[in-house]
Amino acid sequence: MFFYEVQIDVPVELEAEFVEWLIPHMEKMEELPCFDGSERLEVLDGDFASDAPRFLCRYFYESAEDFTRYLELYADNMRADLPDAWRAHLSFQRRTGSYTEL
Repeated sequence: MFFYEVQIDVPVELEAEFVEWLIPHMEKMEELPCFDGSERLEVLDGDFASDAPRFLCRYFYESAEDFTRYLELYADNMRADLPDAWRAHLSFQRRTGSYTEL
């Protein structure tokens, strides 16, 4: 199994509003035929420069074709779902990887 992970750094003053937006956004992502599930994590501490809340959103998929389909058919619309007023204030990192249960 594979995962697509989006890391988001959010200014403290936007955190509550962002989480309110994020939950239904993730539900929309899960409804896409490309993904088999998701999880949302909040980083509570760590070695990073910002004190801003940091969220990790992971979406699980079965094959490279699933992720390619997401990028080609859905990614632009899902990313456009973010309110324009927040774009300059949030920081995103995206990555994919494989997931193995021990």
